[in-house]
Amino acid sequence: MTQTTAPAEVRTSGWDRWARRWVSVGGLVTVVGIGNLVAALNWNAIAKGTQDPGAFAASDRYALWGFAFLVVGQAMVTRSAFTDARRAPSDLDAPSPARAPRSGRLDRA
Repeated sequence: MTQTTAPAEVRTSGWDRWARRWVSVGGLVTVVGIGNLVAALNWNAIAKGTQDPGAFAASDRYALWGFAFLVVGQAMVTRSAFTDARRAPSDLDAPSPARAPRSGRLDRA
């Protein structure tokens, strides 16, 4: 008979760690920062075309907020990467004691 491994026993792949890191609050803040930088480029193009002082001010505001969100979001994502790296692989991959099979018994699928 074949014995299957429980989902908790399967090692997490690189994609799982990547998704856990980026699909988070830090990833969201980073995306907002990138969106603000794109808006700053748009307002910069409008300002150059119309020579409107309000468009120059909007471009500057979007650029400042965009860089701020980008820096904060990257700090959050990097911090989560360091906390994942500091954990021992056994902490991430080991099954919890409540789910561990009892000795002398085989789990049958």
